[in-house]
Amino acid sequence: MLFIYLRNNGERLYLPTSGTKVLDGIRINSPFYLAKLPVSKSSSHEKYTIIVSEYEKNHDIDFTLTAYANVKFSLKELNDNFSHQKRVKSEWNSSNAGGCQNNRETYSSNPITKITICSKCTLLIEIRAPKQYSVQMQLEDLSEKKLEDSGSYRSGYSVLKTVLDPGTYQIRSSTFNKGEIGPFFLDFSSDMQFLL
Repeated sequence: MLFIYLRNNGERLYLPTSGTKVLDGIRINSPFYLAKLPVSKSSSHEKYTIIVSEYEKNHDIDFTLTAYANVKFSLKELNDNFSHQKRVKSEWNSSNAGGCQNNRETYSSNPITKITICSKCTLLIEIRAPKQYSVQMQLEDLSEKKLEDSGSYRSGYSVLKTVLDPGTYQIRSSTFNKGEIGPFFLDFSSDMQFLL
């Protein structure tokens, strides 16, 4: 499958709802895929993000992307430029699988991971969990006031990208349903040093 997005400043996308989709490829089981993107000759310096995707990942794949155009263009691989990365392994168990905020009595028992930001930085946090669990993260200050979250609960994966000032914060990781027990990973990436 091939997806093409516009107006995301040419940045990497982590979720299919992150940008303005201008081409949503047909789901086919073919080793070849052809897509046509009409681009006006008068439009100058528009940045697109091209995503090559499988319907369901079974194994790693190699691919070649070839592009032709009647206007001048450049094609390059996107890099995040995050020089600092750390992974935290955690779990929901019988005492902390509190579920979403609809479960007022148990939500606060969800696992919390603290992070200290040393200088203003861009921080990317990804949660990876069993795909049968819908997951979300909430970024809070130490008084448990919500600063932002990763959006809607998503199957097995969610992401939060933000800019933070120096300070200590906490990330609350939750499943939609309370009582869902299992492991998960939090992957932290930043352009500046941080402490967990």
